[in-house]
Amino acid sequence: MNVDIIQILLTFITTIILFLTLYYTLKLSKRNKAVDVMLRCQERYDQIIWKYKETILKSNIPEIHFYDRFWELQIEQFQYWQRGYITNEIFEHWMFQRKREWVENNKVKDLSYQDGWKKIYGFRVDNKYTQFMERIFQGEIVEVMKKYKHIK
Repeated sequence: MNVDIIQILLTFITTIILFLTLYYTLKLSKRNKAVDVMLRCQERYDQIIWKYKETILKSNIPEIHFYDRFWELQIEQFQYWQRGYITNEIFEHWMFQRKREWVENNKVKDLSYQDGWKKIYGFRVDNKYTQFMERIFQGEIVEVMKKYKHIK
């Protein structure tokens, strides 16, 4: 009888250890994935801003192609943030940069930042991402991030 109780206890303890190991492995895996996502986003941003922009400036490629790539990366970052792969602190910093760029309104060739936005996303007024970014441009960064976090 005592042997049966010991076997049951050992099985129970082993099962708990197994589930705890699985839980922490999944948690660590998500954290590692988040680091990978953040680094990849930063790498793509640098490529678009420094390499692709330079290519556009030196060629006959229409400037809208720069904004197409730029805003495509931004919507991906938004989706990664909503899924928890980018921390609030990092994403908030990135959104402050988008607000600064909006205010500065620099140009790639003859197309300004604001006009690039309008040509790529400005017509999509019913889109959650478009609504989110419009509020970012107005400076409502912290407030709008609270509203849109984890909305899929």
